[in-house]
Amino acid sequence: MLNLNGRPVKLSERHTEILTVLALNPAGLPADELAAMVYPQGTPVTTVRAELVPHRGQPGVTEPTEQQPLRQHPEQRPRAACRCRPAATLERVTELRLILASASPARTKLLREAGISHEVLISDVDEDAVTARYGITDPHDTALLLARAKAEAVAALPEAAGALVLGCDSVFELDGQAYGKPYEAHVARERLTLMSGNSGVLHTGHWLVDNRETAAGGGSGATIGAVASAEVHFAAMTEKEMDAYIATGEPLQVAGSFTIDSLGGAFITRIDGDPHAVVGLSVSTLRSLLASAGVGITELWR
Repeated sequence: MLNLNGRPVKLSERHTEILTVLALNPAGLPADELAAMVYPQGTPVTTVRAELVPHRGQPGVTEPTEQQPLRQHPEQRPRAACRCRPAATLERVTELRLILASASPARTKLLREAGISHEVLISDVDEDAVTARYGITDPHDTALLLARAKAEAVAALPEAAGALVLGCDSVFELDGQAYGKPYEAHVARERLTLMSGNSGVLHTGHWLVDNRETAAGGGSGATIGAVASAEVHFAAMTEKEMDAYIATGEPLQVAGSFTIDSLGGAFITRIDGDPHAVVGLSVSTLRSLLASAGVGITELWR
């Protein structure tokens, strides 16, 4: 445990290793070069940078004398003496955290398979209350509105302090009407009947809240959103297929009463647009939102 600006910071084994090497500094190298040696460039996790402070009079530290020449860089360039404290001073510990404000297993599975490190915090947003408050909106705007509500609700939690929070919501549009989750079997059957041999548009709203400190924490203060949409074409389904699909329970808990990445994929003939949007989270849209907040998506790769 390290005390950083009055706040206890738990160090991982990797951090401890880095600080140990920096403190010993056997070659008298600058701190930045040492950090690069023990923490390879491009590592997309916590970055530790330490500053070695010249110190006199510290027990166990010997002053250089004529009989004890200063160490030199391996390339023999002259360098100043490195009289280091036994422990390095931690200048900054920064770790990017992405929180997914969604209970959707498909979304977290998608992020995991895309190599994006994240946590999950579920919002308690009442979707009906949110839409009632803002009145009737089109499916595109409804998806964005609900994504924002979820992201901001989770961003307000103490557990989300210092993190990037992503909220998502999907709304299916068929013949100009918006459809969310059916929940009931008879509702799902009505929708599947309409969708059979037809096509509709799946809108997925994304909202990103940058909860990092805007000064020392490198945060942007961004609260931004975007919608990714894709047109979905359905095969003609038999009544037996509809009954069997509804019996699995899968279509009851997903927007539009179908999935593309599970059983429902058998009834989809074509996707025009971003297929990830149909799953419920567009990775390319997330990349754009992160860039607007000054974060590269590769920084979140595990």
